[in-house]
Amino acid sequence: MWKFLLTKQKFFKNLKWHLLISLVFFSISLAVLESKRTTNPYYYDEVSWICNGRVWNELTTGRWNSQVWTEDYVQTRNPQLGKYILGFWIQNKYGQTGFQAFNCPGWGSLMWTPGLSALTFHQREILFWSRIPMMILGAVSVALLYVISTQLFFPLIGATSAVILLLSPLFQVSVNRAMPDSPLLLFFLITILLIRLESNTKDKPFTLRLKYAVILGVCTGLAISTKPYGLLLPLFIIILWFTQLTIHFLTRHVFRIHDMAVLIINIGVLVLTMSATMFIFNPTFWGRDNTFINWVPNWFTAHRELAKLDSEWNKQIIFITPLVRVTDLSLGFVFPGNWIYAIITPFFNVVSFFTGLCIICKQTLKQRFESGEFFLVLWFAAFILLSPLYVQFRYYRYYIPLLPPFILIEAIGLFFLLGFLVRLFKHLVNPEGGKILPLN
Repeated sequence: MWKFLLTKQKFFKNLKWHLLISLVFFSISLAVLESKRTTNPYYYDEVSWICNGRVWNELTTGRWNSQVWTEDYVQTRNPQLGKYILGFWIQNKYGQTGFQAFNCPGWGSLMWTPGLSALTFHQREILFWSRIPMMILGAVSVALLYVISTQLFFPLIGATSAVILLLSPLFQVSVNRAMPDSPLLLFFLITILLIRLESNTKDKPFTLRLKYAVILGVCTGLAISTKPYGLLLPLFIIILWFTQLTIHFLTRHVFRIHDMAVLIINIGVLVLTMSATMFIFNPTFWGRDNTFINWVPNWFTAHRELAKLDSEWNKQIIFITPLVRVTDLSLGFVFPGNWIYAIITPFFNVVSFFTGLCIICKQTLKQRFESGEFFLVLWFAAFILLSPLYVQFRYYRYYIPLLPPFILIEAIGLFFLLGFLVRLFKHLVNPEGGKILPLN
């Protein structure tokens, strides 16, 4: 059993075992998250997303001219897929009364409701019901992180990563809200898994791989159709492909225009498929009413203003932002209301993280670029460096897409630190037993 957990292996060679472990993690995650579903604090944006879920009815009835599509700021500034999920779920059980209970679209006053106790019984019932699909998708994300981590390293690292994610209060709170953060995380992880499987093949990015490009385009399009900062995914794919091509040139000292041309074709297919997916899932791009004409320029204008506001609000310099992100993410593991956890947990997370980061960087320098260490370093670096350029981090829930690489690196650091403690204990018992810090 220990050999299986600690051996780097081909994931699909032991597919039945890994699927069984993934199912166990899904079941445990569902039980943990379900216990939080009705106690998770009320978040003021939940009611706005519930009301915006009425677009599902407009979509299924073909009412493209309806003002529901553009009735408020949240509606016009966010894509539709998360709203479809909520709308479908509420509509099937409660019909239109599920939205009328919140006086949609006049939900503004409910944004400032102090907590669950201030809602009516019927409103709480609908709110708790609308959290179920997000909770389920969150449980799937835990299982999927196990799969990704195991594919990159070995099962024990995968299990550790899944446990850390599940125990993160930031994760537990974010996926138990009637908001699209949970499906966004799931689409991120699905895309990352596909990217890893693709980058681990014998084919190189300058081999024409239209099927992969189409599949990745659909996944990235779904992510962007959930929340705009799904845009991190296609940027990461492009960076990864260009990095692989550059390493190939540097190691073989051969530059062929054909390779670059094929890579550009792959990127073109990816972008076109992604754009088509976004177009299909967002009728605001193709609705027949005049109110849709200015949607795209208005959206970009709004986000430019938000970026300015974010800069003025946080006063953050772009070059120190990665460190800010790491320390902020550590707060996602703090258990509110307990000062011991509030002091110890961030310190423990940061130490584990930087230990893991040092280990994978050291191993990356010694291994091929197809290695799990190289992929993880690039995944983490790309997301940390790209995200501040696009995402306005005024709310902790915006950190959700950054959690997986951070947690995986922390799991590696934690695994090393525990191994160090075991070796230290053995050394104290038997000083002739060997090295305390075998880094190789």
